[in-house]
Amino acid sequence: MVSPVGGVGFRPVELANPKGGRSRIRINKKGRKNSKTKRHRFIGKWVEPKLFTIYVVDEQGKKINNSEISITNDGTYEGYKALLEI
Repeated sequence: MVSPVGGVGFRPVELANPKGGRSRIRINKKGRKNSKTKRHRFIGKWVEPKLFTIYVVDEQGKKINNSEISITNDGTYEGYKALLEI
């Protein structure tokens, strides 16, 4: 991009950084609650959430974080198709 005074200008670049992790989802088992504790038994299922961060970098490749351009974090427990819809 060329600036009006003839020098080279800078155009900010948006980056999307995909991330992941592991999280445990609690699913109650069928049946009655425990009579002593009044709680359901459960199955702990490990799932990998699909997470991403969107941010803008400057000329040196450092993140720009100010009130005009904020860093955005989002994610889903569903598949990659749901992540692309976000």
